[in-house]
Amino acid sequence: MRPIDLPPADLETVRRILRAHAPGLEARAFGSRVSWTARETSDLDLVLMTESPLDAGRMAALRAALAGSDLPFRVDVADWAAVSEDFRAIIEREYVVLRRKTPAGPTRKTERRLRKFGDCAELVRNAVSPASMEDTPYIGLEHIGEGTLSILGRGTIRDVNSPKYEFQSGDILFGKLRPYFRKVVRPNFDGVCSTDIWVVRAKKNIDRIFLYYTMANPLFVDFATNASEGTKMPRAKWDWVSRYEVRLPPLAEQRAIADVLGALDDKIELNRRMNETLEATARAIFDDWFIDFGPTCAKMEGREPYLAPEVWRLFPDRIDADTGAPEGWRPGSLGDIAVSEHRAVAPAEVAADTPYIGLEHMPRRSIALSRWDRADQVTSQKARFKAGEFLFGKLNPHFHKIGVAPLDGICSTDIVVIRPVAEEWSALALACISTDRFVDYANRHSTGTGLPRTNWRALSRYELAIPPAALAAAYGDAIVPMLDRIVANVRESHALAHARDALLPRLMSGRLRLGDAEKAVA
Repeated sequence: MRPIDLPPADLETVRRILRAHAPGLEARAFGSRVSWTARETSDLDLVLMTESPLDAGRMAALRAALAGSDLPFRVDVADWAAVSEDFRAIIEREYVVLRRKTPAGPTRKTERRLRKFGDCAELVRNAVSPASMEDTPYIGLEHIGEGTLSILGRGTIRDVNSPKYEFQSGDILFGKLRPYFRKVVRPNFDGVCSTDIWVVRAKKNIDRIFLYYTMANPLFVDFATNASEGTKMPRAKWDWVSRYEVRLPPLAEQRAIADVLGALDDKIELNRRMNETLEATARAIFDDWFIDFGPTCAKMEGREPYLAPEVWRLFPDRIDADTGAPEGWRPGSLGDIAVSEHRAVAPAEVAADTPYIGLEHMPRRSIALSRWDRADQVTSQKARFKAGEFLFGKLNPHFHKIGVAPLDGICSTDIVVIRPVAEEWSALALACISTDRFVDYANRHSTGTGLPRTNWRALSRYELAIPPAALAAAYGDAIVPMLDRIVANVRESHALAHARDALLPRLMSGRLRLGDAEKAVA
């Protein structure tokens, strides 16, 4: 195969995504990356060699996976059956085959060898001192989701003061403390982690992503849990998990299995990034309108309007010298636009299938909630909430646990249930309690040392400049579509994660044929 102007790691990423989203199809690269005239940021041009046009949804999923990857350039994908003869002629002048066509139909069953996990993986214990690694990313157990295979956030080495383990991009991190929480991730950056996390690397002829899904397999997690040491804080033992038996297929099939499962995780990651962008946009609008008073300042300085005329006219052209806010706005507090009613409920008063949300179900810094348990797991008094109301974690508020209730249910009494006084104040109230400023305020107004808690009485006194109701409603019109998209993305990711977890043990054991799994993902 002739060379192509791509770093090997980026080329492998492209091939992996093609295997997952365009199984069986030949893929050709053409253009500047093939002729070696590309700049560092030039696009990669690809064409799928089809006999009839691809389904639009399948092509969209491929493009989304490429756009959501870590590739530092854009990838343009064309469909051979859908392009013109002139364009085909351009492609045929010079191209490189990135992926050969493979026979259609289910992948044949291949021989699998039983191997000990310890023969497939090595435990890395590169201990480092925080003093020697300033500003290095830090991953603790609190930064890894329970059973979600996702990183919820990260700190820096400045957040810790004891030796930690160093890891590299692509290493597998497995939470050995209370392993039944299934805290397994594969960061795409270098950093350090808690010593309660194993740093694991694949050995020769073991695909590292296949190994990652081996460790994410609930059967592996159960095996690790069965011999954990300790009662209240059990820890998995490496010597024990090294005995876990892996049904190991040939390397090519390992990569194909990793691609199928990775395609689902790629979409989940794409949704996460999209939500980050949407939430950042909503926060930027809030800051501009209600913190920096951007439109009013722009009017005072004679600048051109940058909002729709019907919204622009809602902003005054003067700042009140006494209040420091736009003229016509009034000084107030969160309690003027939102209320909290503690609707206590005993376990015996709710149906067993009633949804229950605890702090453990609420991700950090995300308004979209997609996890809950059944009320039959509850043994103490809780609080009722209704769909659309806001949930704010009052225990350790610096954890920034805020969400919109996706349905009616009950929640922990360590969660404050908040609702707007009227619909037009809904978006403004939610944006207000989602800011870092509000979370800092809640943290300062908490009581207790080991487990600080705040309360609605303190939260309701949070000061803010209150605009006219019409402007608050206009803000809602601007950001509610973003909030709806965020919630839809989270629900889709929740469904994708369920599909991945259903496929995972069957693929790893060989009970599900690879071809059938590829069809299910497509």
